[in-house]
Amino acid sequence: MSRYAFVSTDVLDIAYLEWNPQGARSAVLLHGWPDSPHAWKDLAESLADAGYRVLAPALRGFAPTRFRDASTPRSGQLAALACDLLAFVDSLALQRPLLVGHDWGGSRGG
Repeated sequence: MSRYAFVSTDVLDIAYLEWNPQGARSAVLLHGWPDSPHAWKDLAESLADAGYRVLAPALRGFAPTRFRDASTPRSGQLAALACDLLAFVDSLALQRPLLVGHDWGGSRGG
């Protein structure tokens, strides 16, 4: 998967890559710093083959995810990043997704 889809939250337009959109269960893969959703390609393909709908968002501060309002204060605090994750999951109506994180992405799923 190389084309980004987007979902809008109150704060961000979150870009994400998706594999197996019709999967029975969802998995959200959170990349590290500095990295991108593309780092998950091999694992995402394996999870998709196992029947998961796999989503890998570009986290706050990583293009092509962008703030919706230029006046929004920028923050890399874990609380802000966790709120972004909750908004992403809610916006896509994901039910109890499997969360997988690497590096600073790992601190969001805990």
